[in-house]
Amino acid sequence: MPAWLLIAEPGLAASLPEASESDDAARAFNVLRALRDEGGSPSVALRAELRALHPGLFAAYMATREV
Repeated sequence: MPAWLLIAEPGLAASLPEASESDDAARAFNVLRALRDEGGSPSVALRAELRALHPGLFAAYMATREV
């Protein structure tokens, strides 16, 4: 499943197993899941980690946020 789908449909994450941390894509997926779990006030550190791992996914995530 593409990680960007969690941005559009956050509820899907609850039905997915934890991703392996073996590559950047899996780490980006887990960071995105953690951001979703934090709800209204995601941590700056998680957002910075997502930006470092995958700038395009970070941009898509930020486009959904009210800043």
